[in-house]
Amino acid sequence: MLLMQPLKDFARSLPGSEAGVFFYAGHGLQVAGKNYLVPVDAKVEDEASLDFELVQLDLVHRTMGRHTVANVLIFDACRNNPFVARLARAMGARAADGLSTGLARPKGGAGTLISFSTQPGNVALDGSGRNSPFTGALVRHLARAAIDDIQGLLIDVRNEVMRATNNAQVPWEDSSLISRFYFGKPALDASVQAGVPQYFQYHYNYPPVGWRYWYRDGVTRWIERYPDGTQNNFAVARRVSLDGCDGVLLIKLRGDVEAEPTTEVFIPDQRCALQLLRFRFTPSSAKWIVTEKIEQEKWMVAGKIEQARY
Repeated sequence: MLLMQPLKDFARSLPGSEAGVFFYAGHGLQVAGKNYLVPVDAKVEDEASLDFELVQLDLVHRTMGRHTVANVLIFDACRNNPFVARLARAMGARAADGLSTGLARPKGGAGTLISFSTQPGNVALDGSGRNSPFTGALVRHLARAAIDDIQGLLIDVRNEVMRATNNAQVPWEDSSLISRFYFGKPALDASVQAGVPQYFQYHYNYPPVGWRYWYRDGVTRWIERYPDGTQNNFAVARRVSLDGCDGVLLIKLRGDVEAEPTTEVFIPDQRCALQLLRFRFTPSSAKWIVTEKIEQEKWMVAGKIEQARY
């Protein structure tokens, strides 16, 4: 089976990775609620072919889940195909209960997003070009993947496919991601590339009395939305580890690069379970304040830092 060696290579590359991304375009089918990928060299003749000629989608999912915190699986594999009719003849009466058009809704664990080119049980269109309507739209929108997270990107892909197919095909996904996921890595500032500490600006709208928090995902969004910044300088000081979690330490200065910082902010890396920022008002403060989740509309952070991480 030609597909097995690439799958093995992919599985062996996962340990140590922060995220795994798997994309498949080709034939797929559903039997008894299980989804199968059909390799180009598969000989689908009878029920035995399900175990020895095809690849279960769950195998790919399980393999990724063992090694990475965030997993994205994208399948353009819901096409109507000749294998279904062939299996139906071989299965006889059992085909009425077990063999279905399209793919079944998968079961994804925490930290997983699974995207299909159409809704469960439906058949996707091949289109007339090099790519299907779904893959073509996905390729076009990946060009701005450093700006939108995957959820926003897939919404735009869905709208484009629905327009192109007169609503006959509705791309669908099931997500249990626990943090924002970006495909692209934004271009870094020249000063960042040169290793010079990069300063950014921030503006903070105070939430209700008793609330004074930052939230990691919001840092990402507002930095990208307001690249020119607004007010007080923060600097990326260095990478640090806090309570077993790696991240970046930001410091607020008193108007001079050499001045003693007045505030420190700790931003956890993407893989950390705790996605809430911590801050303290002076480096001499012994206690870090762990933030709580708030309505992100209450505040904003803006500017340029190492955008690939935030």
